[in-house]
Amino acid sequence: MATKRITQETFDAVVKENIDDFEMDAEEAVEDAIKQFESQGVNLSNIIKQAATASDDQQSGSEARHPILTALQRIQDSLNNQLQEKNDEKLQDACKLFQEQSCQGAAYRNVAAANGAYSIMYKLCQSVINNPSSLSIALRTMASLIDGQPDLMDNVGIQLIMEILKMHFNDSLIQQTGINVVRLACIMHESNRQKFVSCDLIEHLISVLRHFTAQIAVIKEACSTLRTLTLDDDIRVPFGKAHEHAKMIASECNGLELLIEVIKLHYQDTTIYCEICSTIAKLAVRNEYCQQVVDLGGLKLVTQALAERMDESMIAARSCFLLRAISGNDDVKIAIVNSSCVSLIIAAMDRHPKHMHIAEQACAVFASLALRHPQHCAEIISCGGADFILKAMKIHEDVESVQKQGCLAIRNIVARSREYCNTFLEAGAEAIIRQARRKHKSCDDEAKAALRDLECAVQLKELWTGLPTNG
Repeated sequence: MATKRITQETFDAVVKENIDDFEMDAEEAVEDAIKQFESQGVNLSNIIKQAATASDDQQSGSEARHPILTALQRIQDSLNNQLQEKNDEKLQDACKLFQEQSCQGAAYRNVAAANGAYSIMYKLCQSVINNPSSLSIALRTMASLIDGQPDLMDNVGIQLIMEILKMHFNDSLIQQTGINVVRLACIMHESNRQKFVSCDLIEHLISVLRHFTAQIAVIKEACSTLRTLTLDDDIRVPFGKAHEHAKMIASECNGLELLIEVIKLHYQDTTIYCEICSTIAKLAVRNEYCQQVVDLGGLKLVTQALAERMDESMIAARSCFLLRAISGNDDVKIAIVNSSCVSLIIAAMDRHPKHMHIAEQACAVFASLALRHPQHCAEIISCGGADFILKAMKIHEDVESVQKQGCLAIRNIVARSREYCNTFLEAGAEAIIRQARRKHKSCDDEAKAALRDLECAVQLKELWTGLPTNG
């Protein structure tokens, strides 16, 4: 695997040399440069693989630049008051060009960052903080830079973004764009998450959800950001505060109650329904929160949605995702089964057999409901669950998560209800499970457990005997 790196300047110099000295056209020069560096084991993922060009506003004889750097220079020039006429219009055009270029890939954003883009974006947001129309564009431009590069965000940047959000609380567009910057800065960055939370981000997001109950885009962005705060995706940090953040949102800020209220207001809106289901699922990290979702009417809403809007695959998938999350509570499991959710989930699997997320989440719900509850196993089997679990595993044989959850569901159903072993075996479960084990190494434990409890031949290896090893 290529591990060497070069700078954009080095790559551009080789392209320029190919054009000037070997009379290649731009496309040929770039292809030759790529081959040269890749043959030397250089990783070019951080490189813009295009020839730099001179823009219309560059002076004759000036060095060619990539469009994203041209846009960055125009923003800098505007901030330095070097452009005297139509400054706002030119600034906005430069920001839009920067956003367009940033969308082309991580390499473009990386090159911009290497050329001081973050400090320019900080100054840009600071300079237009009292101009709402320009500020929303500045925040979008900042977001386009931060995307995939959360390390760029520093303490003063965090303070500025929070100041902007609080100063322009009643402006829905600034809330949407500003919260988007926060979300991108928090993905895979535990330190940023904790710093934003210490600046009262959670309280602000809850206030935004309560204030902008009719603004779909704002609700969506706020929910996405709340979920980001519950992630544990930064490998540089051994122990994050995802659980603490979920606790703050759910109980200290009454987030669950508010989210249920919002979903009731926008029950017919698919986007909002799915966003809030996903958010509630991420907050259901404690037994009492799972029960609270039921007590607040969340289970009733999900059951209603599955019954009335089953044709919408996203509604079915997110409903199952939420049911999976709250079914960790044994009392909630009983409530789910008593609400006829088992038959509704199977109907959703039947309606959308090729939808892998529905297959995965449905199998996961069955696995959870069946655990330590033989009466729930009887309900799943009587509704035809065995056939639909195996059908899902057949259709999605290449999807690791479906195979894992399918094996787990089978194991949990038959573990305490041996009378259902033949139901699965006669439907071909053994061959399906063995195939899952062969294809997906990560399913090995679940597959072996399912085979063992189905009383099929399986070799179990004792990984540790409790005795010291030689040497």
